[in-house]
Amino acid sequence: MAFVALSTLMIGVHTGVPDWIMSALCWVALIGPVYLGHRLYSFRSGAPHRQALPRYIAVQICGIALAALFSYLSYRILGMSTVAAAVLVTALTSGVNFVILRAWAFAEGR
Repeated sequence: MAFVALSTLMIGVHTGVPDWIMSALCWVALIGPVYLGHRLYSFRSGAPHRQALPRYIAVQICGIALAALFSYLSYRILGMSTVAAAVLVTALTSGVNFVILRAWAFAEGR
């Protein structure tokens, strides 16, 4: 929800940055708070930060690429509205990220 709100707000400001790039930048801005939320609440992980954080960052780098790709497809190819595109980008990127985060980044003892 934070991504949808932030990207909708920032794209609405009309900064001159293409919508799909602004969308990816909004994803980047939320990496830190989302890491802490995932660690504490989503996965309740006891994996040490020295293990989980680098893995999380690696997953997010891939996630940024996916968010940019899905944003490009949503805005430039499909011509979706800002809110609809943000919801689609969130669903697709988050779904892929969740599976990898659960299986690898926050997995304890692996």
